[in-house]
Amino acid sequence: MNAIVTLQEMAVHACKWCKRLAVAEKLRIIMKCGWKIMNETKMFSYSIPD
Repeated sequence: MNAIVTLQEMAVHACKWCKRLAVAEKLRIIMKCGWKIMNETKMFSYSIPD
């Protein structure tokens, strides 16, 4: 195998992994924000007397 090819392959794999990690991080943040909003709306709806 050629050293240049392996480096290129490694770079491609690293790029894919970085993209995957970025997506996972975005999802994690969105989920965290979603939970926060859900909890806030729950508390808000509980505090409203009907």
